[in-house]
Amino acid sequence: MDRWDDIRFFIEVVRSGNLTAAARQLGVDQSTVSRRIASLEKSLKAQLFERGARGLELTHAGRDLLDLGMQMEERAHSIQRRALGQDSQLAGHVRLTMVLTLASHFLIPHIARFHRAYPGITLDILADNRTLDLARLEAEMAVRLARPTKGADLITRKLGTMAFGVYGAADWDRLTRTDSLEALEEVPILAYDESTFDLPELLWLEEALRSPKVEFRSNSLLTLAAATREKLGVAVLPCFLGDGTAGLRRLPLPASIPEREIWLVRHPDFRAVARIQAVSEFLIRTFHNEQDSLLGRGPGRTDEMA
Repeated sequence: MDRWDDIRFFIEVVRSGNLTAAARQLGVDQSTVSRRIASLEKSLKAQLFERGARGLELTHAGRDLLDLGMQMEERAHSIQRRALGQDSQLAGHVRLTMVLTLASHFLIPHIARFHRAYPGITLDILADNRTLDLARLEAEMAVRLARPTKGADLITRKLGTMAFGVYGAADWDRLTRTDSLEALEEVPILAYDESTFDLPELLWLEEALRSPKVEFRSNSLLTLAAATREKLGVAVLPCFLGDGTAGLRRLPLPASIPEREIWLVRHPDFRAVARIQAVSEFLIRTFHNEQDSLLGRGPGRTDEMA
């Protein structure tokens, strides 16, 4: 059945929940999506959707087609990955996904060195806190702050460990005594919003204090670092970010904050792709050489208050 392109539109409508969102994801207008679905229904002689109280709902025929369509999609992605996997040229695009803070404040200073070594490779960094799907080719590689538990066939390699510290403004007079957790009881806490409540290192300070005074929340580490620099309070930050931000000092607290492992993740179909192998080696070397910075042992900022 020569209808794969229409089925691709159908799957995206199911994923997105409506025609408008599907059109946005597919990069077309809504009328194109509607026309594709109508064409597919006509060729199959079956209605795939019906409008219910919650919007578009799959019919029995639609559910059957979805199961088969998902299998076709995986086959199509597999064919594409295999074709790409034969590429031996040190040229082309590589899409790397990683969290925004690690991309902007850790990796970017090293990118010029990579481009000098591999001028034919264009590295596209997708700085996103979402977990993009490598199997669906949303990216070719990922740097993640935990070893993947899904997708057992993914190739993983530990890049290093990231440490955290409690930071405050270097010249803030309210931080003259900060050598114990008790000393922070009266200091405002800059914390993380509900979207990050499953990350232990981000909750550590609130849980470590008996009566934390949380006066500000954000889902952005960069926002918390800026708020800390403006003396709105103290915050738990990655050491590479806190030590590298002018105007901040790490407080010498006798406490252990949970660390995070950093993992490089690749799809096995790209094992032999030269440009992806080049990016992998660059990342491995960079994280290895900068491990002291990630662990808060690098030169520059100290744990002593000014």
